[in-house]
Amino acid sequence: MANADLESFKKCWEGVPTASNSRIKLVRRLLTHLKSEIIDYYDSRIKIDDPFPPFWFGELQTNTFLTLALAKLPELSGNIMQEYPIHRVQGQTSSSGRVDYLCFLNGYYFAVETKQSFIRYCQQKRWTYLYKLKKLHQAAIKQLSALDGEAKSWLGWSVAISMAPVAMFGKSLGHCLEKSQFRQIECALADEFKPDNRRKELQFVSGFQLPEKLATQKIQCRTRLESYPAMFFIVTIRNGLDDSQ
Repeated sequence: MANADLESFKKCWEGVPTASNSRIKLVRRLLTHLKSEIIDYYDSRIKIDDPFPPFWFGELQTNTFLTLALAKLPELSGNIMQEYPIHRVQGQTSSSGRVDYLCFLNGYYFAVETKQSFIRYCQQKRWTYLYKLKKLHQAAIKQLSALDGEAKSWLGWSVAISMAPVAMFGKSLGHCLEKSQFRQIECALADEFKPDNRRKELQFVSGFQLPEKLATQKIQCRTRLESYPAMFFIVTIRNGLDDSQ
């Protein structure tokens, strides 16, 4: 993860009640571990001629690496439950469901909800599927907001993480993203996913590129070849009951 990730979008947070620094640092380290797990897995599969990068599949498969990344955070000491059954309350409506992760830290639980949607980058240097990505991220925040009804006595804070792998095809196939292309996507996402001033939350975008030997690997996807050189994360940290954490 680039050191300037958070600084790049500092202006987006001005005047917004934000999560504490400890939470930001925790999530940053979580993303660093997630990046390492993805690269290590892909690197080992390439050595046995398995061309599929881990995020070629989908959200459920990518969550495997998030589980490993959460387990590497010493503060949690293994206090992690995946697919935790819970009630959601919206207005007068109550329904049963599951939260992707429930973790225990410093006397409070925090919840993590994840989504995944691809960004497709073609030879005309255009990229698509922003609308779908934004819709999914808003759904993750809505799901976490609905937890507050039943969980208000013990849920300290929550994190929505939307994962956006970049898929390249056409003349762009088998190339790393140029620095300008990577920055273009990063800035566009940061501009689109701004924090909501009405809520106590912090929102930021972070991304990473795979090493060149991995980024240039080509796989057969349906009727065409594709390569997957990078992934972006859209992260929303929602403050909860105890803002001192």
